[in-house]
Amino acid sequence: MRTLLIGLGLAAAASLPLAACSKKEDAGKTAAAPEAAAPAAAPAAGGQLNAPRAGKWKITSEMEGVPAKMPPVEVCYTKDDVGGDNWMKQAQNQDDNCTGVTVTRTPGMITTKGTCHGNGGTKSTYEMKVTGDFNSRYVMESSVVMDPAIPGMPSPMKAKMTAERVGDC
Repeated sequence: MRTLLIGLGLAAAASLPLAACSKKEDAGKTAAAPEAAAPAAAPAAGGQLNAPRAGKWKITSEMEGVPAKMPPVEVCYTKDDVGGDNWMKQAQNQDDNCTGVTVTRTPGMITTKGTCHGNGGTKSTYEMKVTGDFNSRYVMESSVVMDPAIPGMPSPMKAKMTAERVGDC
């Protein structure tokens, strides 16, 4: 589960440790790497949505106002990471320092919002949207307002993470 959360929260990690969560039943067999180059498929029917398929994913991240680019990272999501209610449970059981956490799932999209309180009286209010087919690709966009603001950083801090499935682990 830790690898899954690192992969999901990579773009937001520079500003706030949090994860976007959802649910999807096991998608079965994984496909070969060329699938990642294929166009994104429509979200699955019948409510089976919003969790990446088990396998190896390449994640690229960027953050507005930060000139240094983070190198791409590859993570391996296991069936346990993405199966059942694991994502939703993680979102609903966030750090005790987070309040007002809401998670909304619709076909092809997850949105989450909340406020977290850190050491020294800092407060981070975040919004995150994750879109995609979650089968071969998804994109996470996050916005975080820090109070007090971090000197030299934009407010809100905005990050974008793109994940593409590249094959089996």
